[in-house]
Amino acid sequence: MKRGQVVARARRGRAEGDAGGGIGRWMRLRVVLISGLFLALLGTVFCRAVYLQVVQRDHLRGMAQDQYVRQLEIPAKRGDIFDRRGIPLAQSVEVDSIWIDPSVLPDVRAAAKQLAHGLHLDPDDLYGKLAKAKRFAWVKRQVKPQDVEAAKATALPGLGYAKEPRRFYPQRELGGQVLGVVGMDGKGLEGLELAFDDELSGQNEALPGLRDARGRKLLMQSGTTPIGRQGASVTLTLDRHLQYLAEKALGKAVEDSKATSGMVVALDPKTGAVLALAHYPRFNPNTPQGVALSVIRNRAALDGFEPGSTFKAFVVAAALEEHAIRVDEPFYLEKGHWEIGRHVIHEAHPMVPESMTAEEILKHSSNVGAGKIGAVLGRDKLSAYFAKFGFGEKTGLSLPGEARGSVPYPKAEIQLATQSFGQGLTTTAVQLAAAYGAL
Repeated sequence: MKRGQVVARARRGRAEGDAGGGIGRWMRLRVVLISGLFLALLGTVFCRAVYLQVVQRDHLRGMAQDQYVRQLEIPAKRGDIFDRRGIPLAQSVEVDSIWIDPSVLPDVRAAAKQLAHGLHLDPDDLYGKLAKAKRFAWVKRQVKPQDVEAAKATALPGLGYAKEPRRFYPQRELGGQVLGVVGMDGKGLEGLELAFDDELSGQNEALPGLRDARGRKLLMQSGTTPIGRQGASVTLTLDRHLQYLAEKALGKAVEDSKATSGMVVALDPKTGAVLALAHYPRFNPNTPQGVALSVIRNRAALDGFEPGSTFKAFVVAAALEEHAIRVDEPFYLEKGHWEIGRHVIHEAHPMVPESMTAEEILKHSSNVGAGKIGAVLGRDKLSAYFAKFGFGEKTGLSLPGEARGSVPYPKAEIQLATQSFGQGLTTTAVQLAAAYGAL
């Protein structure tokens, strides 16, 4: 073999070796790259798993439980209200309320129409309520047993039933304005139900429940006992029997006089305890829907009015207490026309005698006579005695919105005279009755 051929063959061998070495290096590089990619993917999966199972654990658990766990907040059983003899005036009873999960309904509009027909509801209103809700919506609350049967007859998925306390007034209209009313959520809205809402309300209960994939109820049970969450009871000074007699007498008096309304306050003059507080017209707090607020309003404690001639007794009492007048002292009545500056005080009734004593002034209800007694007593003492009788201040009935009345200081002589016969100031029926109790 020639030397040149040997050299050429050696060169080809080196070239083939170099090529084989390059292919090997490329294969190793590919293996390293693919391994690194797999490690990166595994690291990403691991980090994602740590993030989901550690960082997002509570959030994801809540989302999972939301798929099958439901909690309804059920108002606590409200405390009872009794009269002074222990007769119940307001109680709470357990009734059913119907709810639904709109997300499991195949056709929300059709379901709303079907439920509205069986429960006597407006289908458009019910559809609007279900369309806005995601997982929970009340269908009808505090229903009758026949409503529950009608809802079950629809066989719709996602329907549920919960027990709710409903306020019941066993004496019907008796003392309706005093007791007041309670809203659908169990909160007091008027009267004593509002005044003692904190005492009557108990602790609401969260009712847990489970459902399957089709929204069907699997478990719904109470976690606490009703006694543990029940509100406190309230005992009033009202006497049911006296309240009945007062309302009966008031109704007859209003009808006989062809009046539009009236009120009666009966109290114990020694203690000031209110024994009866009657209003006309009456209303039934079991069915307050459609009743005007003016009828529900406890006007005897919340509304002020000019007391008129009923105030003359307090003026005479104050003057006698201060020894400003004598029982037998006569007062000239100015022939029924008393001029005070540019004003003239007139008698409401024709007066025959030219002068009267304090007793006769009260007997005949003389405006001029009461004004003259007030002038003798003086504005400072008159105002002080009005305050002592409790006018211009709340009586302490604990009723929300109780009126104080308005008794302005009589700066002018004409104010002093008019206040002496009950004009130019306001009081409530409860204040007036309490003041007469002091007399």
